[in-house]
Amino acid sequence: MIKSTHELKSWVGLFEPILRGDKTHDLRVMDRDYKVGDICLLREYEPVVKAYTGRSCLVQITYITSSRHQECAFSPFALHAATAILSIKRVHP
Repeated sequence: MIKSTHELKSWVGLFEPILRGDKTHDLRVMDRDYKVGDICLLREYEPVVKAYTGRSCLVQITYITSSRHQECAFSPFALHAATAILSIKRVHP
């Protein structure tokens, strides 16, 4: 199976915990065809100045919770149909 790579913005404040490995999930708009096993290149982004910081990291999608994938007990009520929670793990190059 061919896996995709997605290049994504990761806002300052959310990026650092992912980089450390403390944050293992990411709430995302389902504007892409995310699949388990896909790689995401997260690029740290400062929304106030609308610029990338230059830092980045790779993560792999390990699980997807959404109304289109595997629902959790609360997802029909708590997650908007256009969003998903991506479970992620750092990938060290």
